[in-house]
Amino acid sequence: MRLKRVTRGIAALAGTLACIGTACAGVSFSNKQATQVPSTGSGLAGAYLPIADTLVVSPHHIGHLLVAPYFSTQDGNVSLLNIINTDTVNGKVLRVRYRGAANSDALFSFSLYLAPGDVWAGEVSQSGGQSRLQTNDLSCTLPASVNLPFNTDRVQGQGAQTLEGYVEIINMTDIPPHEASAGGTGSLLPGNANALFNAISHTAGTPDCANISSIESMNPTNPNVPFPNSWEDRGYNFPTGGLMAHWSIVNLSKAGSFTGAATAIAARKSGSTSDRAVANLVYSAPTDAPQYDGDDAAALAAGRHPSQLTADPLLAGGTLADGSAASPAIMALNLDFPDLSTPYVTPASNLGNAIRQAELISDLLATKAVTNEYMTSPAVSFATDWTLSQPTRRYNVALDYKANKAVFAKALDYTQGLPPRIPAAYVSPAGSYYTPANVRTGANGLLCVDSSGAYAWDTAQRNNGPLFSPVPPNQRMDLCGEVAVVTFNNSQALGAQLTLQNFVPKSTSSEVFTDGWVRLGLNGKGLPITGHAFAKALGTSVNLGGIWVHSTDKSGL
Repeated sequence: MRLKRVTRGIAALAGTLACIGTACAGVSFSNKQATQVPSTGSGLAGAYLPIADTLVVSPHHIGHLLVAPYFSTQDGNVSLLNIINTDTVNGKVLRVRYRGAANSDALFSFSLYLAPGDVWAGEVSQSGGQSRLQTNDLSCTLPASVNLPFNTDRVQGQGAQTLEGYVEIINMTDIPPHEASAGGTGSLLPGNANALFNAISHTAGTPDCANISSIESMNPTNPNVPFPNSWEDRGYNFPTGGLMAHWSIVNLSKAGSFTGAATAIAARKSGSTSDRAVANLVYSAPTDAPQYDGDDAAALAAGRHPSQLTADPLLAGGTLADGSAASPAIMALNLDFPDLSTPYVTPASNLGNAIRQAELISDLLATKAVTNEYMTSPAVSFATDWTLSQPTRRYNVALDYKANKAVFAKALDYTQGLPPRIPAAYVSPAGSYYTPANVRTGANGLLCVDSSGAYAWDTAQRNNGPLFSPVPPNQRMDLCGEVAVVTFNNSQALGAQLTLQNFVPKSTSSEVFTDGWVRLGLNGKGLPITGHAFAKALGTSVNLGGIWVHSTDKSGL
């Protein structure tokens, strides 16, 4: 099967960036297993941060991996994003990636360089029928300017598919004040000032962003030889987290806004309560160069094959509903990495580690029930929408648009070339949350997972009665798309369109409830979900709004 090459306008702006590591040949990804890093910027012997061996959802909203669960530019909405580096010693290199609500397709990504204590702010609005990022922030990025429209190459050229989605933020590397010593130990050289650290620092209010491109550039005399030749020389070190982010959806024409904190996943040492620990270095340049040259054996040996770096079945290959192997549908590009499934606390090259990381994060977010309020009283023009975001669904199942089939994540054997084979020796994780048994194609071609029923109550104890199997559609919320949006009584608080469904809570005598609460049950293991209830009231003199995080229940009782 021929891979589909996806071109990007980003590369022309970013320039040609170098590889990291010893096997470059047009590849610019490095996944180095974590080692100890000093807990201060001195690099002297003393306290070291622990090496992370697990991931947790941080109750402090500070971590290494962040997810802003929803953005929208529909109906006049503008989505704001603030990213904060709370580490006052080390700079950070982040991959910021906007994904679509329907199929988690990559819409826009860039590298962000934050100095210690730095904050980046940007906004996404609609222009010409698609979303566009705009910022006047001084923090450095690659490409140098990110004031660009979102890309439609992976959504079949449909600008409307860029208008809703969610955001992934990944701490790829740290930038310490002193260079790291050679050999990948993570220790620092106190006498060697870090040129990259100095470049991103806001000296006199303005960082020297032009110097970043020169540090990242290829050796002009031989484009196949990187210069400098190691991540230590470039000024990078293992990531230690300390990131937080906040998002807002603002509608000026309707004088309303909603705000929230990003879900934070921290890499930790087992038994520790600190959100600061050393994870794998997972740097990749934000260019549209192919991730590897098609030599599967060489890429596997070097630990840089797409199947070792992501569980995304469209990039790494997977299986169809009938169990047959599916070759990658999209050619993996440098800017596709890292993602949330890139091994962050396990070795980079072991078969299935990306899938295991995706399962680990899914386990953290999994719930068997979601409970929240709704308010739709016409007396005060109330409206309520729920967002049900599944940020790891892409690493379990995705829709191949060309074949019009769901492809499920599976670690495959590429040693014999394409098509890949299903290895008999590979032991799959305990069980995916998304399987051919619970995933179906719904309206508008969206992949859907059925719920076990929506139990609705009003404010006076009335309910929609016992639910019987099979649950009728009017007593069920189906999670269609990656970010499913459910509006109550067609009230529409967010102006969503891509994955919108209407739910009408009723009594057993079909009397419609205007206000109350709903408990959404989920089948089997449940689903990895994060999200909120968005409520607003439109008045003649004032508009009011509120947002509530979903209550979740892993037991399903």
